[in-house]
Amino acid sequence: MRPNFSPERAFHTLALEQVRFEGTPSIDFITYRDLNLLMEKHNHNNSLEQLDLRLLIERFDKDNDGKIGRNEVSIN
Repeated sequence: MRPNFSPERAFHTLALEQVRFEGTPSIDFITYRDLNLLMEKHNHNNSLEQLDLRLLIERFDKDNDGKIGRNEVSIN
């Protein structure tokens, strides 16, 4: 992982995208679909394999429910 990468900040950024595009008032988790939509929006989808997004979720998904919860990226 990059030394300056913050899972909490990444979660916050993705949550803001969800709020902006879906009008969701509160975000408790990020899904594969959310990551995929964000990559498409920023034209990164062509440079990523779908497996990369699944591996990213697996890396942070501590309870194995297929999504990244706010509690799974918290440093505290």
